[in-house]
Amino acid sequence: MDKSYVGKKGWVFEFNTVTFFVTTFAPFYPQSHSRYSFGASDCYILLQPEISFAQYDLNEDTPFTNWENPKTSRDKIRCAFKEAGREYPIRSTVYYPTAHDVVRPIASDGQVVEWWTAHAQPNNSSNNPRKRTLSASN
Repeated sequence: MDKSYVGKKGWVFEFNTVTFFVTTFAPFYPQSHSRYSFGASDCYILLQPEISFAQYDLNEDTPFTNWENPKTSRDKIRCAFKEAGREYPIRSTVYYPTAHDVVRPIASDGQVVEWWTAHAQPNNSSNNPRKRTLSASN
């Protein structure tokens, strides 16, 4: 897949006219990472319908977090991740390409994993498809 528009602001994953929040978890993320998979041996993808955020009254996204006295659901979620030692980066704006957060880099200051581009093809050095990894050029 090489869809340049995926990496731009405004793109969102959509299936059957329903938009989804997409996130991934994998065994290569350390325990201190928000994408840690808690001992799972495989990677997995979470497809969460965006409407579920409204159904559970999750407040609008914001770059601000009240760390000392969390009031909103979003504040409480962010604080829980931080207290568990798995703080995730919070951008200074809510206007960014969502595709950049589907597969997070291992390092918090790492480069965006451009999973939607042709150069993010699996390294086929293994005959076992479950053992394939992203190429080192990522």
